[in-house]
Amino acid sequence: MKKLLTTMAAAVAAVAGQAGIKYWDNPDYRTFDVDCYATNAWWNYDGIRNVGEDQPHSDSATTWKNLGTSGSTHDTTPVAKGSGPSGEWSSDGYVFKGGTRWYNGASVSVSGSWTVQMLIDADADNLLGNTGPIMSAMGDTFAFWLGKGNGQFYAALKKVTPYLLTETHEYDYATVIVDNENLVATMFSGTTPPTSGSGYTTSTSTISGGSTTGWGLGSTNSDGQQFVGTLKSFRWYKRILSPEELVWNRVVDEARFFNRVAPLPVTNVVVETSVDGVEGMEPSGCY
Repeated sequence: MKKLLTTMAAAVAAVAGQAGIKYWDNPDYRTFDVDCYATNAWWNYDGIRNVGEDQPHSDSATTWKNLGTSGSTHDTTPVAKGSGPSGEWSSDGYVFKGGTRWYNGASVSVSGSWTVQMLIDADADNLLGNTGPIMSAMGDTFAFWLGKGNGQFYAALKKVTPYLLTETHEYDYATVIVDNENLVATMFSGTTPPTSGSGYTTSTSTISGGSTTGWGLGSTNSDGQQFVGTLKSFRWYKRILSPEELVWNRVVDEARFFNRVAPLPVTNVVVETSVDGVEGMEPSGCY
């Protein structure tokens, strides 16, 4: 029996290595990278993998690569903007100081249902102007802002404006979901969409829709509206993420950007390799 269990453990370990399965409690397997998120993001600007999915982070990058499915057409480049100092790269994101935005002149079209996820390190009270866009393409349809006067973090969407508000005006996570089938827009910092309150908004007609040419991370096209803070990631999915995908993306973000452990949303295999108090090749537990 002991030999059989040991053989089974070895087989599971071999499969794990081949398939890229990551064992959560074993540091040798606890590895997450930008390719681990829910699939098919249209845009994916990652502050760690800022120049390519398989490239090391660059502190001197002059192109912030789009790792999403829309490809290099939506890469961004820095443009001097506003009256503040120039920004700079940190090890896990871009630090906006009010004088730089990342710009792309390609066309942007927004319609149907979608999900946007952002990870920032920002205090609305530090803005140079009254507002600071994290990303803006269409000011009333597809834009995400901090407000200095009210301290809100809000999504400017056609017909509705869901928002977050903290006592300190400091923000990190934000997810925005537009469900155009049910005419509901939500904005939330956790992994569960709200069903009421300031982060939950309904409409009587289509919430989003429209197109434009040119957009920016950290600013609009006008002076005096610049973001101050660090943008660590921005992902746009042209679909609604499932509850499991929302939780999974948070697991990956927590590990990559904060070296923190978040509960895994699913267990695929449970392995028991301990026989008579002796552990097998892999620790017993959930994979």
